[in-house]
Amino acid sequence: MTILRAAPVALTLLVAAAGCGLGLSSRGDAAGGPGTAGKPGAVARGGSDAQLKGVDLSALETDRQQKMFFEVAGELYAPCADQAVSLFECVSDDRPCAACTPMSQLVADQLGRGATKQNAKAAALVRFGADGVKTVPALDSPSKGPANAPVTIVVFSDFECPACRAAMPLLSDAQEARPKEVRLVHKFYPLPKHTHAKGAAYAAYAAMKQNKYWEMEEILFENQEALTERDLERYAEDIGLDMERFRRDKASAEAKAMVERDMKDADAAGLAYTPFIFVNGRQFDSAHFRLDRDLDAWIATEIELARTRATAASPGPSASGQAAPNQPAPSQPAPRD
Repeated sequence: MTILRAAPVALTLLVAAAGCGLGLSSRGDAAGGPGTAGKPGAVARGGSDAQLKGVDLSALETDRQQKMFFEVAGELYAPCADQAVSLFECVSDDRPCAACTPMSQLVADQLGRGATKQNAKAAALVRFGADGVKTVPALDSPSKGPANAPVTIVVFSDFECPACRAAMPLLSDAQEARPKEVRLVHKFYPLPKHTHAKGAAYAAYAAMKQNKYWEMEEILFENQEALTERDLERYAEDIGLDMERFRRDKASAEAKAMVERDMKDADAAGLAYTPFIFVNGRQFDSAHFRLDRDLDAWIATEIELARTRATAASPGPSASGQAAPNQPAPSQPAPRD
């Protein structure tokens, strides 16, 4: 995919982070919700000798940042339901919960970038909290990548949304970098304020019926300011669609039903802006994460957790002779079609 490659990187990322909103808010005070231990564990750490096994704390340049890290690690619970200990204890005691170390690393990274203690907690709970996984079925939506990939990215977008246009190349690049391990699923959410977005979604559906969805998606995002009916016809011709079938599919009840279904699913999941992105059922919340900075590490962690899950499901002990580490509330790929 080539859209927005020539755009200034800073502008692209700024637009992607801003999102195209509905005037709603899906964010709450996650730091005080489920997953917070309620009383500190080991919080009196700090200084140049501060460390936690397997966690890189080099970004915590001040004693204050280091102290906040150990406070957060002592206040958050381990993300595995059968480990009723703090995140700090989970890592330091080498508890059988594979997500404890990456969750701790996320907290350190957030604080190292200047996040407040509360926001670092909130980001950790969005990413690893037991109640953070939502069911976002792929169904028959356009997708690329194997249906049984360990990582499924689902994105709801609007073809007139500048933030969606900025995000899609980054998501596509992530899938293309790991074609056997990542599946990318696109769903439609034309915002009411964008008068041509719904017609563009119907055109994309019609292109999908001729196995040309991704070609049409790219053209639509490249030409956000030219999405009239005449424009859509021209794009269909440009990618070699059967025009009679294109017109029939675009106007069909099935096209409208898919768009309405996607919008209903997004509303149920709490959509407040587009692009609305899920990675294995967890929202990639732009309040805490950036696609250019955080998506690759998020995917790598999900792949490693999937491997651990597969090891745990296999008979017998692991190669070390120990039971395989438990998993947090699973960040499961979207159900297969």
